[in-house]
Amino acid sequence: MTRLRLAKLPELVRRCLIIATSPLQSLSLGWGTAMADYYSVIATAVSRLPSQTDEARCAIYDRARTALQEALRDYETPLLAKEQAALDDAIRTLEVIDDIREEAAALSSSR
Repeated sequence: MTRLRLAKLPELVRRCLIIATSPLQSLSLGWGTAMADYYSVIATAVSRLPSQTDEARCAIYDRARTALQEALRDYETPLLAKEQAALDDAIRTLEVIDDIREEAAALSSSR
């Protein structure tokens, strides 16, 4: 069982690195950067949850997506799409980091 967890950890780290470098990829393609630092906002909201269940985190993500759509509803579609992609990148990064923490905790408790 521990061997399986050890094998999975590099995959989680790889996923995290791919997501973390996605803004660099978008810059090299000329897409520019997002207007806001969504990761910090989402991470702070999730860290303040009394219970960090999947359902509670997903509710935060859904509220953030709705708020973004409402805030940018009068802007052009490409801007909204770019900002939604940046928000989704932040959410994926947060989820991968959470997966890594869970795996690391499981590994350390099984020793």
